[in-house]
This record gives sequence, C-alpha cells and structure tokens, in this order.
Amino acid sequence: MTARKIGNLSYKIVFLMQTSPKIQLIGQHCMKFFKNCRTNRIIPNFISPSLLSLVFLVKAVSRQNITERVIEEADKLYNDGRYEELLSTLESFSTSDNPEVLWRLARAIFEKCRNISNDQEKLLHLQQALQFVDNALSINEECWAAHKWRAILLDYVWRYKSTKGRIIHSYDVKKHMERAIELNPNDSTSFYLLGEW
Repeated sequence: MTARKIGNLSYKIVFLMQTSPKIQLIGQHCMKFFKNCRTNRIIPNFISPSLLSLVFLVKAVSRQNITERVIEEADKLYNDGRYEELLSTLESFSTSDNPEVLWRLARAIFEKCRNISNDQEKLLHLQQALQFVDNALSINEECWAAHKWRAILLDYVWRYKSTKGRIIHSYDVKKHMERAIELNPNDSTSFYLLGEW
C-alpha cells in the first residue's frame, strides 16, 4: 500500500502486489486524477479517494479473473468437442474487448458451421465469425491465434462466395498464416495450414 499527500490530506491507493502492470497503471491513473482535481476541495465529504481507487482496482481484478475463467472453460469445452456449449458460453462475450475471447468465439461459430447444410446460412455464420476475428485484430494486431483464424475463415468465406474471389484473397490468407507463424513459431497448426496453402 502506498500513501501520497495531496494538499493537506493523505490519500492511500492500493496497488496489489504481483498483479498485472495494467492494474497498477489503473491505480496510478486514479492517483493522478485525484491530484489534478484537488480532491480535498471537490469530494471530501462525498467519497474517500482511496475507496474509489480500490473500487476501480477490484473491478479490474474481478473482470480479469472472469475473463481468465471464461477462456479456460472455452478451451476445455473445445478440447472435449462440446461446441454447442462452447458457443452458448462465449455468446454473451460478443462485445468483449479481449482478443483472446473474440477469436475463441469465432472458432466456436466456425465449428457450429460444420453442422449446417444450407450454404447461405453457413456463409452468414462464417462472415459473423470473421467479423469477431477482425475485431480481435483491431484490438491487438499481435494476437497470433486471431491471425490463424482469420486465414481459416477468409478461405472458408470465399469458398462459399466465389472461386475467383477465393483465388484473389488467397494472398491475404497466406499473409495471415505467415503472421501467425511469425508471432508463434511453436504452433504446428499454422505450419500445416501454410503447407496446405
């Protein structure tokens, strides 16, 4: 716990030890906020700044823990081949800002498509999955799994649209496979997909 003096009052901001730098950064931003707003005049009777900063930190920690649990559960369901459960678990996180959750959601939708016989319906789901992967890459361009799944989904989307389009977009597919390998050279699936390409 660190204490800093602002004006004539001392405020405490809790920095959880051995947590992610992101959480510590949130605490630092809280401290700057209170310092800049001269909280000793604005909020002295409203709420203790240390309590407010603790609320921010607890919210960040609990959100991170929930996301980690969802990712663990999603991987377990995927490995067990329980794709319907996987999709229902991840659908509520469709607006997530975590690329790890988004590419897993795209993967779940892709697996759902394998059981759809109508090509137009399959194409709609594949395009939706591709949108989730694009969102993941817009959040973190260095997410290797999102690149791998973008390559897979691009190929499948154009497989159902047109052969000419598939040929044109094959270079995009290759680019994303190569980027996935560059970011994670230990993933054998990406090498296999590039070899198949």
